[in-house]
Amino acid sequence: MKRLPALLVSVLCACAWHRSAAQTGPPAAPPAFLVFDGLLNPDKPNLAPYGMTGFRGTGNVWRPGVPIDTVDEPGIESVVRFMATLGPGYYLDIENWPVVRVPEAEVQANVGKLVQVAQIARRTAPDRSFGFYGLLPHAVYWEVLLNDQAALAHWRRSNELSRPLAEPVDFVLPSLYTFYDDREGWKRAALVTLEAARQFGKPVYPFIWWEYHEGNPKLAGQPLPRDYWRMQLQFVREHADGVVIWGGYQKAWDPNAPWWLETQDFLQTLR
Repeated sequence: MKRLPALLVSVLCACAWHRSAAQTGPPAAPPAFLVFDGLLNPDKPNLAPYGMTGFRGTGNVWRPGVPIDTVDEPGIESVVRFMATLGPGYYLDIENWPVVRVPEAEVQANVGKLVQVAQIARRTAPDRSFGFYGLLPHAVYWEVLLNDQAALAHWRRSNELSRPLAEPVDFVLPSLYTFYDDREGWKRAALVTLEAARQFGKPVYPFIWWEYHEGNPKLAGQPLPRDYWRMQLQFVREHADGVVIWGGYQKAWDPNAPWWLETQDFLQTLR
């Protein structure tokens, strides 16, 4: 029998564990917490010896000249074939078709297109695991902190309309990037997001980033304080099945960066 890639085995085991928990109650122990290397530093070393699994993705699924409001089947097939050469799992980052904060008709239309993309991806590389970045569910923040019930109801409705997208994927990948230095605020919003991610019945692997997001000009590009980063790592370990560590685009690798030293300490606790 051909041996399955490690990531695919892990994902299949996680899926099986969730199905078992749903049908017969929780087993003696859940699957191991998985840490995925989504880092983009051009000179980054191989992080597998530290216990991280390579994980790549793209949002460029259109051939040149093809309108981005269409499902470009040949373009998707080409991208997925390439992603399949990089490892047993990958993600698609399609942010052009919003599924939240838009009218229901637009959500339904965009979910329909995303389902088509997923079906093409599955058909093209049936032995690869994949998911969509940031869609199941879309991250929520101010709606939680302001206790905006109308906005939260709209967000929950959008999540329900997005449910068909959960069927063809292997895992869900909510985004938990950091915009502010409000740690309790981050945890409150992250918990609501992760609880919503659970409703889709797939392993939950949130994305986190060791820098503040560029959406906040006052903090953009600054690394998170080391203890803030460790808090996030511990939080997702408690509330998710794994984590994707992202960042480093066009930045040199620094083996002594505080966030990386803290990550190494965290990885040691998983062994």
